[in-house]
Formats: sequence, structure tokens, C-alpha cells
Amino acid sequence: MKETKVYIGNGLRRLRKEKGLTVEDLADGADLTRKYIYDLEYNLKSPSSTTLDNLAKAFGMKFGEF
Repeated sequence: MKETKVYIGNGLRRLRKEKGLTVEDLADGADLTRKYIYDLEYNLKSPSSTTLDNLAKAFGMKFGEF
């Protein structure tokens, strides 16, 4: 089965800024590194569903809302 790439960079960066979070704030809240957040925002990495869930929680959202 072919792996599907998910590109969330622009939306992630926009939401992070709307919430008034720095890259470090988001990384800490999602238990990720700043480098990984940067890679996601610039579409250099494709997140797993677990990472998406962690990001949603860091934004105070449910997975489906994210």
C-alpha cells in the first residue's frame, strides 16, 4: 500500500499564529521538537496520526476539529 503524504504547513503556521503560540510553545505542548514543528510548517515532513492528535491537543482542540 502506498503511503499518503499529508501537508499541513500553511494551516499549521496560521493556526499557531492565531493562537499566539511560538514554535517552542507548540513543540512543548505537543511533545515535539522545534525542528520537527519547523519541518511540518515548511512541508518537509508528513505527520503521523499520533502527531496530528498531539498537535490538536496542544491547540486545545479535538483531533476531528484540527
